[in-house]
Amino acid sequence: PPKYLYIIDIYSPVKLVDISVKASSNKNDIVFDSFVGSGTVAVSAKKKQKKNIGFELSHVYHKIIEQRLKNTHQEVRLSDFKN
Repeated sequence: PPKYLYIIDIYSPVKLVDISVKASSNKNDIVFDSFVGSGTVAVSAKKKQKKNIGFELSHVYHKIIEQRLKNTHQEVRLSDFKN
């Protein structure tokens, strides 16, 4: 384990990350984040109905990410229900 654990309490704005996630992927695509941190990309991917794979070494951040994802709901649009 690392000798020191730095907790960064700055979250990237989800709306800003939403722009990149939307522009670079389609519904049900997989969004990869190699440095998950506080989980902003994972939150954005979940909101936009995309799968997410990411890596985070810190067990503290892992708990933060889990909580953020529990509190995040997918956006549903009427166009999702059209045949």
